[in-house]
Amino acid sequence: MPNAWYALSVMPLAAGAFGPLPSGPALVIGGLIAAVGAAVQLSEAHERSVRRDTADEVIADALGERVPDSVVWRLEELGETQLRKRLAKSLFGILRDADGPSTAMVIPVARGAVRRNHEVIAELASRLAAVDRPIDPRGVARLRLLLVRLSSPLYDPDAADALQREFIRARATLDPRRRP
Repeated sequence: MPNAWYALSVMPLAAGAFGPLPSGPALVIGGLIAAVGAAVQLSEAHERSVRRDTADEVIADALGERVPDSVVWRLEELGETQLRKRLAKSLFGILRDADGPSTAMVIPVARGAVRRNHEVIAELASRLAAVDRPIDPRGVARLRLLLVRLSSPLYDPDAADALQREFIRARATLDPRRRP
């Protein structure tokens, strides 16, 4: 609970401002407590991210309708409207960046491979954006992993065929009626 750390950091600052503690040490103590709170918050966020990635791997590779009980919590998150819209926006952004002039991206996508797979990527983005239509969480998990993993063929200019296979596989698992 990082907010508790920040609330705790205010105490020495207030003590320094109102007299019981000299302002210099109060500022240092308050700053240290806030820094510990920030470190705890970052650590917890990283832990949640790793937990989601691990659950997404299990869900994406699940056969049939059943997923292990240990990852059932993630199924609901994968179907959330906000996540679907965010993934759709990312896919549309990748298409736009691949078709536009070369830019200095933090993590460049394999532009040629993206252009080659434009149709299936656009279809997937549109499908995710259609939040009134049901989706299979396995497909969402597969797409999310494709976007967030640096080892993904999306970021390898020599993996156009692998990227195409991954997008086709994601399309097949995204639609509840289409089971691979």
